[in-house]
Amino acid sequence: MNDDLISRSALLEALKPLRIQALVLQYIAAAPAIDAAPVVHGQWDGESDGYAKTDDGEMAPVIDVWYCSNCG
Repeated sequence: MNDDLISRSALLEALKPLRIQALVLQYIAAAPAIDAAPVVHGQWDGESDGYAKTDDGEMAPVIDVWYCSNCG
């Protein structure tokens, strides 16, 4: 089962021309809302994976620092 989130106001607006009974509209308006954030698409930016030369010329693993371009 897929639990898609919908806009309550958009649903009520779409049902207006269908002459839905007032009781049904009241149930829709009174239904509890979910606490959800909108989907945000970002891009992970950071340094490359692998190894880097240290000051003494030895190869050491790189500890990467990554961040999202939208949320930091």
